[in-house]
Amino acid sequence: MRNFKQKVSILLSLHVAVAMCSAAFAAETKAEFSDVSPDAWYADAVTYSTSNNLMSGTSETTFSPNLSMSRAMLATVLWRVDGSRLVSDAISFEDVASGAWYTEAIRWANSTGIMEGYHSRTFGSNDPVTREQIAALMFRYEKYRNSGVGVEGKLDFADSDQVGDWAAEAVVWVKQNQVMNGKPGNLFDPKGAASRAEVATILMGYRSREAMSKDAIYADGEYTATGQYGGLPSSITVSVTLVNDVITATKVTPHATNPTSLDLQQRFAEAVPAIVVGKRIDEVKVDRLAGSSGTPDGFNAAIEQIKEQSRK
Repeated sequence: MRNFKQKVSILLSLHVAVAMCSAAFAAETKAEFSDVSPDAWYADAVTYSTSNNLMSGTSETTFSPNLSMSRAMLATVLWRVDGSRLVSDAISFEDVASGAWYTEAIRWANSTGIMEGYHSRTFGSNDPVTREQIAALMFRYEKYRNSGVGVEGKLDFADSDQVGDWAAEAVVWVKQNQVMNGKPGNLFDPKGAASRAEVATILMGYRSREAMSKDAIYADGEYTATGQYGGLPSSITVSVTLVNDVITATKVTPHATNPTSLDLQQRFAEAVPAIVVGKRIDEVKVDRLAGSSGTPDGFNAAIEQIKEQSRK
């Protein structure tokens, strides 16, 4: 799927390394809101997003964590992530007032193509943002920043059939990059509205991903190598996608002339992705798999070659 050039899960769809983020992004001055308990799963995310001026409270004392995120709010958040850059492009949305708190953010979002209006020449400033829309917008923002970003893989949620075709690649990307994840029951809930607490958590996860990439040993990208099976006239080609040293997608293609060997190696190839995707490449070393040829040497050799190719 390449139409675009490439555990905290509590009633939410998000999987972000909150414990890791908390240390990395601890705020010097903690914002105090009467409706945000220090023990809430989103407390650190609210502190991070407000202390870094990405989100504001709905009043001096409230954050309204359960309030649905509106399109105007999300445009403003992404604008702030981008440094509140001013643009001069004209906007003609009938529901965007001149001088409103969100006007410049919507001008920027429309200018960059990250957010567009409706056919009726309205922006829908107060419309709630769904989870699949947020996924699409985060993916668009990443593409705006990095033209080389891409996606490999497919939707694997129980409700994948409810994800719009226009959002499919984005949903795969946010999951692979741990920006968003599914709800209990392997659901993504694409049509569900996202709360301000969810968006705060998404922001911290997205920014933590940026920080982790600076410490990565291997360069992000797609890599391919072929390894030989020890003592056999067979080989295996391995392709992986790396993001922050983590394998987010893989394809394994065995090569054997003996039909029986090829069948066994094909079983091996089909079983490998479930074992290695989501792991750091330095942690990957495959042993014998049930129903396989029992000869993972070629796969492991290919992984070692890929590590050499991708090392920074």
